[in-house]
Amino acid sequence: VDITPAPALYFTMDPPQSCFTDITYFFTDTDTTNISEVQSYFWEFDDPASGANGTSDLQDPTHVFTAPGVYNVALSITDIYGCENHITREVTVNNKPLADYEYTKACISDSSLFVDKSLAGGSYIDSWLWDFGDPASDPYNTSTLQNPGHVFTDMGTYTVRLIVTDEFGCSDTIDKTVIVFDKPAANFTYVPQCMPAGMVHFTDSSFAGISGAPIQSWLWELEPGYFTSEVNPQYQFPQTDTCYRVHLVINDQNGCSDTITRDVCTQDALAVIMDANQVCLTDTTVFTATYAPLTDTILEWRWDFGDGNTMATSLGNTSYVYTQPGTYYATVEIEDSLGCTTTDIYTVTVDAPPEPDFTASSPTCLDPTQFTDLSNGGTSLITDWHWDFGEGTSSTLQNPVHSYPPDVATYDVTLTLTNQLGCVDSITKPIDKTLCYEAKFDASSPSICND
Repeated sequence: VDITPAPALYFTMDPPQSCFTDITYFFTDTDTTNISEVQSYFWEFDDPASGANGTSDLQDPTHVFTAPGVYNVALSITDIYGCENHITREVTVNNKPLADYEYTKACISDSSLFVDKSLAGGSYIDSWLWDFGDPASDPYNTSTLQNPGHVFTDMGTYTVRLIVTDEFGCSDTIDKTVIVFDKPAANFTYVPQCMPAGMVHFTDSSFAGISGAPIQSWLWELEPGYFTSEVNPQYQFPQTDTCYRVHLVINDQNGCSDTITRDVCTQDALAVIMDANQVCLTDTTVFTATYAPLTDTILEWRWDFGDGNTMATSLGNTSYVYTQPGTYYATVEIEDSLGCTTTDIYTVTVDAPPEPDFTASSPTCLDPTQFTDLSNGGTSLITDWHWDFGEGTSSTLQNPVHSYPPDVATYDVTLTLTNQLGCVDSITKPIDKTLCYEAKFDASSPSICND
């Protein structure tokens, strides 16, 4: 009797780990299997969702798995002698990354920033390949940075491609259309004003680019840290007889911008700066005013406190007590020996004090008294409570509990409040301590005999 051994069998796949939606190639290993003696092949891909494509009778089939996961792929063969063999191997199908990106507006001669927004699939993304569709920019038409920048060589429409690949070799590609626009041209003129001191009037003279996209925003930096978005602003510089670097940035409807910087020189003239302290109601507001140039002679300071009251002084400071809390726009006008005048305005804040109020439970016997704060903070939050219980003890709690001695008495309790702005007010209320117990007795007979 001749016993024929089972035919040798092995298979490989390419790639060794598949990527979802990609084709996996299966190969019957010719070094292990005697292909010439194989009569039939039967592959089972362990992928029921693939329907009729879940099996194959080819020697070297392909398969697209319907979902990420681990599949037990089986191959059975029958040789010309009727002998069979079977092998099963695990195939891992990894989820692919999802390519995506965002980019800043693309304007001619400006660098556009591309920001990777891709999502990882079965593993982390470890490579990025950008193609900006701008061959004239070679060798800068491609980049392997995650978040590159690119300066397009001309106006027009470009197709920018991003290919992301993870550590398993799975990749995804996205193409987006990027339109590169021309830029507007920034420009301005200015006219220094003699009065008030340091005042300059600016006029925008910018114009749109070739595309005709209208200018939509203006951003002036008139001196370091001071910005305005007016089209034609006026600004009073703090110093006269000096020059400032003024920047104007314009943006058009396409998101393209341009910048111009010029030296703006102011004329020497009379100037005044007003200041005042922030106070609580009933406190004194102290106003001060300093002027330039210091070689000038000031004849009079005219103060307007913003509440209908005015005052004239011969010195650069004064004081005033406001009768109501609120915000006041106070002004000072100074006049020098030449009859020149200038004015400054200052926002004065007069804070309302807190409005203290409280209730207390009636103190009887040895029961403690519960104090409950009902106060209003005024123009800000209350930060400190101080209770004086009228018999030498105190508390800083908002709603304290206090035990009085068991004597009948009246205590003057004072609540003092401080709000977030430092304003203070207090209220005093009497607290009556009532009788603890009242003892009574009655004798039914004046004498009792004990038998």
